[in-house]
Amino acid sequence: MHLIVLLGSASAADPSAIHARLQSESGWTLHAESEGVKVYKKDIPELGLPGFKGVKVIDPDVDVGLLYELLQDVGNQDKVNTMLYESKVLGREGD
Repeated sequence: MHLIVLLGSASAADPSAIHARLQSESGWTLHAESEGVKVYKKDIPELGLPGFKGVKVIDPDVDVGLLYELLQDVGNQDKVNTMLYESKVLGREGD
């Protein structure tokens, strides 16, 4: 499972172009690794900001449904992650 995070301010860039760039496997470079989490970084020229994604193999006993619920609870992520200033949904696809 990959969680891709964009840091920075809103932009007039086309969200679909940004989404396509983030979903592409090319261009990601290993930025850091800690406690089994590999953090990758990718330049996003449309924003002038980097994107980051974390990759970790999780225990097969983890309740994946609960994990997805926690990840999708954008409005409360700043309560769980004290290093996060703000989290918001920029758009949704397939709803």
